[in-house]
Amino acid sequence: MRGTVRRSFLALTFVSAALSVCGCGGPNEPCPGVVEGATYEVEIHESTLKDSPAECHLGWGLDAGFTLLATVNETGDGGTCLAGRPDLSAGEDWTFEKQKGEPLSDRLFESSYEAQFRACESYISFSVSSSTGLPCFIDHKASSAECELRLELEPRGGSGCPVRCSTSLAVTVKRI
Repeated sequence: MRGTVRRSFLALTFVSAALSVCGCGGPNEPCPGVVEGATYEVEIHESTLKDSPAECHLGWGLDAGFTLLATVNETGDGGTCLAGRPDLSAGEDWTFEKQKGEPLSDRLFESSYEAQFRACESYISFSVSSSTGLPCFIDHKASSAECELRLELEPRGGSGCPVRCSTSLAVTVKRI
């Protein structure tokens, strides 16, 4: 009996600690900063991070100053909290169609898209999270946070397609 009570207490303590790191109220609450119906500006401010060869992000037009607009129209079960699954838009070179599916981790945003970059059809996996391990937190309208944008870019056909690659880019996320 004592061992069972102790294991139950330890499990409850672990879950409690995980929720406090995430900063959310529980598994059915949005992750910090996720507001359904809100639009966020995701601007690249450093395009040379970690595992990001220049031909990857530059070939796809992802240089410093490139901005995505992310409108959260739904959330998905991200584990300890609900990550935003935004609709994306970005200038005239890009179109995005969000795919069905659930985000797999506790992030500000996470989703996948069939996309068109110029004349290239592609598949994109998109997520925005903290680069420090703390929540990428946007607490109110017009506030911003430094975050990390992770992209998997896979050409599927068409002409002039850049290389297939994965990249991590430093971004500023601002709720507008």
